[in-house]
Amino acid sequence: KENGIDYVQYLGVVPFKDLVGLYQASKFLITAVLYESNSLPILEAAASGTPVIASKTPPNVEASQILNLNLFEPKDENQLADLINHLWKNDDVRNQQIRHNNEHINYFSWDSVAEKYIKFFEGIS
Repeated sequence: KENGIDYVQYLGVVPFKDLVGLYQASKFLITAVLYESNSLPILEAAASGTPVIASKTPPNVEASQILNLNLFEPKDENQLADLINHLWKNDDVRNQQIRHNNEHINYFSWDSVAEKYIKFFEGIS
């Protein structure tokens, strides 16, 4: 509002049910950051069937070994613009990524994480 941008709306805290609907109504999620320890929005978007464009940070690179993510160098706005343009125009690529992520998102489920921890601790005892 202060900058005269009328096409951006701040929603504040969004209830989870509404958040899933927002993800599902989106063409893709963009998370452009310089640092993060992990990215729950990436997992939420992937689980909701929304393709992801994300900064090439270590946690996102790691997640991209399982999920199909579109990564860009964090300070390269041209690379980001190219990814947005490519995905916006290419429903086949988006649909392939949605299918892939739907098949692999359970890797990040709490049950899967707990199982990996148990196996790790069993291996060191």
